Amino acid sequence: MKKTLEELEGNVWPSLTEYPTQMVQKSYELRKIPISELKPGELRLLLTQNIGNEFLVPLAIKLLSENILIEAEYFSGDLLLSVIKSDTSFWKSNSEMLEKMKSMIRYYIDDIKESNEIDEDTKINILGAINRFEALNF
Repeated sequence: MKKTLEELEGNVWPSLTEYPTQMVQKSYELRKIPISELKPGELRLLLTQNIGNEFLVPLAIKLLSENILIEAEYFSGDLLLSVIKSDTSFWKSNSEMLEKMKSMIRYYIDDIKESNEIDEDTKINILGAINRFEALNF
C-alpha cells in the first residue's frame, strides 16, 4: 500500500519545532512514510505506541505468520509482543483479527515454548503476554 498513516487516517499531525522525546519525533516521521515501506522495527515502534493499529496490525500479522519470533528491533519476539500488547479497545473492535492472531499463536505456541532464539526471561515475558492475550474475550 502506497499510502501513509496520515493519508489512511485522514489525520495530519501538526509539525512541531521541538519534540518532547526522540520516540515522539520518530513517530511523527513514520506517519509520513507509506506503510508498505515500514520496516519491522518501525512497525514495532508505532504499535507499541498504539499508532495506526488498524492499518499496521495486519502488516505485522503477515510478518509474524512467516516468523512468529521475528526480531523487529531489540530481541526475538519483540514484534509479537507489540502486537499482542496492543490496546484492548483495538482488539475489542477487531474481533476477526483477534481470532486470527489467537489462532496463529495456538499454531506456533510449541515453537515459542521450545525456541532457543530467546532467553528464559524473555520467554516467560512472551508466554505471560500470550496468556493475557488469549484471555481477551469480547
